[in-house]
Amino acid sequence: MTDDAAVLYELSWEPEAIEQLASLAKSYPEAAAGVVPAVHRLAAEPRPVDSTPLGGSGTYRRLQTGYIRVIYAISETTHTVRVVLVGRADQPR
Repeated sequence: MTDDAAVLYELSWEPEAIEQLASLAKSYPEAAAGVVPAVHRLAAEPRPVDSTPLGGSGTYRRLQTGYIRVIYAISETTHTVRVVLVGRADQPR
């Protein structure tokens, strides 16, 4: 765990991410079922070892659970994790 473990981050979802997850749940219900628990764990640990940083800023990260990929942003100022995209991955993790 990182130093973030002592702080609980507030979780939020972009409307598009909610729609994307709902759409994926229709076709891939088992895969989609693991997304919400995985995102909830980000409140305690926004940078889990199985997530990948995107770009050079350190703000955006990718988390993959099964065949579903979640792109999220971390704000250290407001202690928030914002889910911005949810999509299907080609390979499971």
